[in-house]
Amino acid sequence: MLLKGATTIIASPGSEEDGLEQVCLSIGQASPWLATAGSGDTLAGILGTVVAHVSEHSDALQRLGDWARGDGRWAAAVALGAGVHALASRVDGEGPVPPTVLAANVRTVLRKTRQ
Repeated sequence: MLLKGATTIIASPGSEEDGLEQVCLSIGQASPWLATAGSGDTLAGILGTVVAHVSEHSDALQRLGDWARGDGRWAAAVALGAGVHALASRVDGEGPVPPTVLAANVRTVLRKTRQ
């Protein structure tokens, strides 16, 4: 579950089967300009991509530790996507970020994280 706002809250349901408790994470670095129409659609696209990758590669987040296993991996994946979205909102500084620019900025963020 993701609750988008000035501070974004991410939570997993937890799983008794895996012996893992609910995971709750927060991200507070997003620009207030992400309230612009269309930026939620961009976030949905980012989240879909990250969740699909984690679904296909279940070990993709194993370096994060035991909390990112089982249902916790979904919280980690969503937090990763929301973090990329937040960083993309600030690539060009503070100010309005049209969805097309926000989507292009995702590439910049991913390039910088690989360096």
